Amino acid sequence: EFRSAKSLHVQYAGTPGGTTATDEFEKAQSDGWEHATEPVRKWLEANRPFMEIWRKGTAKPDAQYQQAGEYHAATLLNEVYDAREFARLVRLESSRLLLDGHPDAAWSWLQTSFRMSRQIGRHGSMIERLIGIGAHAITAEAIVKWANDSQVTTPLLKQAIRELRVEQQRAPLFAESVKVEYLSD
Repeated sequence: EFRSAKSLHVQYAGTPGGTTATDEFEKAQSDGWEHATEPVRKWLEANRPFMEIWRKGTAKPDAQYQQAGEYHAATLLNEVYDAREFARLVRLESSRLLLDGHPDAAWSWLQTSFRMSRQIGRHGSMIERLIGIGAHAITAEAIVKWANDSQVTTPLLKQAIRELRVEQQRAPLFAESVKVEYLSD
């Protein structure tokens, strides 16, 4: 699914003569979807096919972005790099869903992103592990924002805490990444 999704990923075009993409994303994510610029809104919409296929991959109990025998010093990790983009898109989608009054749907996407951040690097290199940490940071910020939203009920928050504990148990051991580094040529 990750390789299939890669071909559907749409790069952000930005606002000509406007603010930087980071400012646009941050405003929509930190202050709410109502602050999303038109280019950010279009970017999220254009990436729905990418997100849906990527989500299918994260629903599996395990993921391996590269086969161990494929690793070498010049291995390109294109699908792994898209993981950060997926996390950013999920953060925007969560913000949008909260504005639309769907905290449960927002949680479902955030859980998907959290799971993906734990999958990255499980059977991969140190770079993959670091990208997973970056995706985790993006997702964690969105989860905190989501948890502080007045629409999130106590039962939904308790469910999220239970599910996060299960997902966290899937975090890769550091030793796994060291093994891959050692075995790559």
